[in-house]
Amino acid sequence: MNSSPKYNILIFDLDGTISDPSDGIIHSLNHTLETLGFASYPRSELIKYIGPGLKEIFRQLVSDEPAILKKAVQIFRQHYSAIGYRENVLYPHITDALHKLYDKGIKLFVATSKREDIANTVVRYFGLENLFSHVYGCGDDLNKSQLIAHILQSANNASAALYIGDRLSDLLAATENRIDTAIVTWGFASEHEFEKKQPAYFINHPLELIKIAFDILQ
Repeated sequence: MNSSPKYNILIFDLDGTISDPSDGIIHSLNHTLETLGFASYPRSELIKYIGPGLKEIFRQLVSDEPAILKKAVQIFRQHYSAIGYRENVLYPHITDALHKLYDKGIKLFVATSKREDIANTVVRYFGLENLFSHVYGCGDDLNKSQLIAHILQSANNASAALYIGDRLSDLLAATENRIDTAIVTWGFASEHEFEKKQPAYFINHPLELIKIAFDILQ
């Protein structure tokens, strides 16, 4: 294995990349809809909403009226923070991959559309907090591209960073910052999501990240 990594910083999405939050998010979405007087949706219709920010989700599901959006986000977060985040499971082998990368000196970060305090709660719930240099969340004021830019500006020697996610929005955010993207195939992307724009890598198993980081794919 090469002694020096090709990528010295790995930035991870959270939902659909590190863990499967679908049960908690779908339950919290339907709780929010019902609380506001709207009809709930079957799981099959809500899966596609895992990944984008909450305001964008509720614009599509409910309304673009600012007061309604604000209330929907508030209700969702109250439910998810109390119950939903625990309805969440790690993907197989992701913990092993994170430990191996950390042990090899790769700096690991999280950049997620979740609010930062909720993202940290999830990471601590899985006992992964010591592996990440920092966990960043978008909240209401930032987007994922801005989070990535902040990580690259603040990290020392961020000469070669890789973003790992599961949705087209992850690829676009990384591309805006001129860094490569690895898209995991176990997340929530639709079948044709990457037909027009391709990432540097598609990953079928978490341990492939070690080979990518050290450029030993051949």
